[in-house]
Amino acid sequence: MNNKSSQIPASEKAATMDMEELKRDMRNAQLADWLKQNSSALVVGVVVLVLIIAGTAVWIEKSRSTRIAAATMYYQSLAVVKDSDKKQLLDALVARHFGTAYTPMAEMQLAHLDPAHAAEHLQAVIDNPKSMPEWVWQARLDLARILIGQGKQAEAAPLLQHSVGPAYAQLQQYLLAKVSSDAAEKISHLKQAQAAKSFDQSLARRIDSELQELTAQQHPGSAG
Repeated sequence: MNNKSSQIPASEKAATMDMEELKRDMRNAQLADWLKQNSSALVVGVVVLVLIIAGTAVWIEKSRSTRIAAATMYYQSLAVVKDSDKKQLLDALVARHFGTAYTPMAEMQLAHLDPAHAAEHLQAVIDNPKSMPEWVWQARLDLARILIGQGKQAEAAPLLQHSVGPAYAQLQQYLLAKVSSDAAEKISHLKQAQAAKSFDQSLARRIDSELQELTAQQHPGSAG
């Protein structure tokens, strides 16, 4: 008797199944209606996504092609013997492939090949975000040296206030001595230059000579 009472009538089971099917049909109908109402937006979204993917692929390929072209021109310039031909190639590289890391490398070369515009080329290296720190350090020191040679110590001084790697410290301290107006300060910078790691024997001899001369002027009684 209890078993009979616990059993669910077949008609009730059928009604439950019919209700579930009806709910599924309603959900499907709602989804279809939503898709219909938003079909234009969905299509636009898919198109935009496809364009973004395609555009990214094109940009990557273009950047790669640009780097290869810049590298080819740069290494071609290194193989050229005649300075005028070398300069022509490097000028073209800078004009056509400004956004690559080969641009500051070309500008460093042009600073030597085009002395009349050396300051402009070196400043371009300093300002270029693609420049490696070592290139910027060298460009600042070279530009400071040019300005000192032109008697523009006040303009050169700010370029020498930046930190540099150990390989550049000797030249930096030597140039700081050049822009200093105080004799004691000059001696201090020359001593620091003398103590720094040296990669230029000619510069090292010049530092020793100028330090001896300044020290003798400061302490004339100690000479001999």
